[in-house]
Amino acid sequence: MARSIDARKWREWRQRMQRFEERQQSVAAFCYDEGVSEASFYHWRRRLLAEPSVPERGSDADATTDFKPVRLLAATSIAVRLPGGTRLRVPSSDPQAVRLVIETVARLDAEHAGGGPC
Repeated sequence: MARSIDARKWREWRQRMQRFEERQQSVAAFCYDEGVSEASFYHWRRRLLAEPSVPERGSDADATTDFKPVRLLAATSIAVRLPGGTRLRVPSSDPQAVRLVIETVARLDAEHAGGGPC
């Protein structure tokens, strides 16, 4: 017998799959941004396709709660995605690192475009 799907988790993953459909990202990049594993992504995609509506479980306390899921970030950072697929995250709490990244990316972009430094 298959385990029943927790309604809260079902809704959370359904919303996550909707976000995936809206973004133009690979599964790997999306999972990284969401903080979930690719294995979980594929597992839930299969489950949601097999059971497209919220499962019934008698009295579901999760359906009446006012709590919403949140994702806490350890620290704020600036993310840069380069055309070649390279992703770079720089902690915004370090102004020198942010400045160095911006100057380096601007210089390399200008060189790539055939112009001089900014």
